[in-house]
Amino acid sequence: MYFSGDNIKKARKKAGLTQVELAKKTGISRSSIAQYEANIHIPPVENVVLMAEALDCDVSELFPDSARRQEQIALDLLKTPTAKLKEVIRQYAPVSTEDTVEIPFYEEAVAGAGSEAFYPEYLHENDKISISKRFLNGVNPKYLMFFQIVGDSMEPTIHINDWVLIELVADRDFYPVTGIYLIDMDGSVQLKRLEFRGEKGIDIISDNQAYGTKNTVRDDIQIKIIGKLFMHLRHYGPLALVEKEE
Repeated sequence: MYFSGDNIKKARKKAGLTQVELAKKTGISRSSIAQYEANIHIPPVENVVLMAEALDCDVSELFPDSARRQEQIALDLLKTPTAKLKEVIRQYAPVSTEDTVEIPFYEEAVAGAGSEAFYPEYLHENDKISISKRFLNGVNPKYLMFFQIVGDSMEPTIHINDWVLIELVADRDFYPVTGIYLIDMDGSVQLKRLEFRGEKGIDIISDNQAYGTKNTVRDDIQIKIIGKLFMHLRHYGPLALVEKEE
């Protein structure tokens, strides 16, 4: 974890502010602040800086580590341009390179049709997510990438804002088995269920029946298989917290 929710709460109380008051001073929602303090969500760097300024404390005080580590972080932050602040903070994240790997993620992958699609040139790596190697079952992490889903054509199987981990084909030979794949369909990247039918082509299936099924032969569609669904993380949303002052 990059920051400590407990340290944020301590700094807020030391400053004599409620969550509502801190929200007003920073422009961050009160519910987000509550989730940061409860360690439900990790705040983006920009919000950490805003909270530190509002609480009149060093950014280093919001780290969960020892005083010595905080002192070193503070020194590095003092001599770091704002543009590089994220990189400096990232280097102090307690990630074990032996037990975890970093996998790139993209904020948008489509599970829709037509106007909801995103084109390959618009897919830019957004960041990286650290994940335990135990989840990978021996798959080489260089063939994996995360996407967050937009569009509803794969509901009820996969919902908007769910996360999917895709294993890339990357010029490797594979057996064409029915499953959910990330495909480039006539220039747009989409998540679809594929059923391979030999000479009859490939059925491109949307689990949401409102979208129907297409076929590469019947509908004269060209597709390129980018990868196969390896893991699906359902996004149910945070706890519905009771609004109360602390």
